[in-house]
Amino acid sequence: VRKLCDASYKRASSILMKNRADLETLAKALLEYETLSGQEITEILRGVKLNRSKEIKKAKQ
Repeated sequence: VRKLCDASYKRASSILMKNRADLETLAKALLEYETLSGQEITEILRGVKLNRSKEIKKAKQ
């Protein structure tokens, strides 16, 4: 069981390190927008800047 847990931990760490830039990009977007749809995540990872500020301001009014 210990070997399985260690191997899984190493694999998860490796995946996160290989995708660190994407992880940080999504984390920043989530801090800014709080929620993201699947389509928005795809756009963000492609480098597209979301333009939701107008929508958010309208929703708050």
